[in-house]
Amino acid sequence: ARAVGRGDRGDVVEAVQRALLRVGARLPEFGADGVAGDEFVAAVRWLQAREGLDRDGVVAELTVPALGGVWTGPR
Repeated sequence: ARAVGRGDRGDVVEAVQRALLRVGARLPEFGADGVAGDEFVAAVRWLQAREGLDRDGVVAELTVPALGGVWTGPR
């Protein structure tokens, strides 16, 4: 696993977007399109704020568990 943030694209981003939607985040314009743009970052920051995490907009070690996943990437 690796961190996912602005500018990333592909299946991993789409999976994160689907997980964000499952936990109540909003991706109203583009949905789960596999592109980590402004809407993606805003949704991640919303989740991070809800969970009391640093609002950096990057899905990594502390944000993955908030989405129901297990972080296996580098520390």
